[in-house]
Amino acid sequence: MSSFAITSDGRLQPISSHVNDGGTAACWIALDPISGRYGYVTNNLSNSISSYAIGTNGVVSLLNGVAASASAPNDLAVAVEGNTGYLYAVNAGTGTVGAFRINGDGSLTPLIGGSGLGGRPQGLAAF
Repeated sequence: MSSFAITSDGRLQPISSHVNDGGTAACWIALDPISGRYGYVTNNLSNSISSYAIGTNGVVSLLNGVAASASAPNDLAVAVEGNTGYLYAVNAGTGTVGAFRINGDGSLTPLIGGSGLGGRPQGLAAF
């Protein structure tokens, strides 16, 4: 994951150039919808989701290289219900959607997701 500042003339200025999570084939990034202080990356070939902390200054640091297991995850979406953020991941390898509660420390708690999508689903939207 990388982070950038946007300058007054619209250019991107690197803050964190490349914070590696040890995974393979990073595919999608989503931010915690409550605080915006945690980021999540799918690693399609590593069958995992990594978590990152995002400082108030935009600096990114790895929290957990394998915050959650997945099956060829290729898309992420987030949603809020009440005061709780949720992360959803398309598991293209199994035709399912993984569901996770985003905890206050950025960790993920697995929930019952969705199944029966068939094929190799590629996209996801949540609200």
